[in-house]
Amino acid sequence: MLASCELEGGGRTVKVSSRLRRHFETAKRSKPLHTIFTEFYSGQLTDRGDQKSPGSWTSRLCSPQVVLQNLLICVILFYTVYYAVLGMCCMMLKVYELDVLAPFDFKTNPSWLNTNYKVLLISTQVTYLVCGLLFVLVVEEWVWDYAISVTILHVAITSTVMLEFPLTSHWWAALGSGLISMICGGQAFAYCLFKDNFIYPDLDEF
Repeated sequence: MLASCELEGGGRTVKVSSRLRRHFETAKRSKPLHTIFTEFYSGQLTDRGDQKSPGSWTSRLCSPQVVLQNLLICVILFYTVYYAVLGMCCMMLKVYELDVLAPFDFKTNPSWLNTNYKVLLISTQVTYLVCGLLFVLVVEEWVWDYAISVTILHVAITSTVMLEFPLTSHWWAALGSGLISMICGGQAFAYCLFKDNFIYPDLDEF
């Protein structure tokens, strides 16, 4: 949701919403560019490109509300994909003993001879990879941030559901490798989709 706006001559990098891109390109025709950036930093410029009071209550709540909303969507996506992949793995490997708490199970014996363990491992890795791509559609290039947040929430929910903090190394290894694949895959996909969101203002208008 943020695009990088680099001022080449001044050595500054300004982070702006991708939806403000068109506003920056058109507004600079009617007002100096430094005025636009002043409005942006003071909070007078909204995500839609219009103006609002910098001290308003709505202005202060806008960003946290958007972050929490996106985080909720990502968590719902994560567990929806997790249970969908888990169900497909169970059907393919003909496993019928896993219960509804399977995504939070870290006590299964880590053995390649254990079919339950293979189902849990495969579903975890596939879920992280797929969600990394889906998160791009929600948070654009901020996949890494939400990936870490969702993983922390998953650890907290796991501890709550199992009434025990997970200390098994194989579970953390699977979680860590999944997180890396989510971040790498998601950020690469985001770059391919949003690499044109970089804008370079003309410094001659300062």
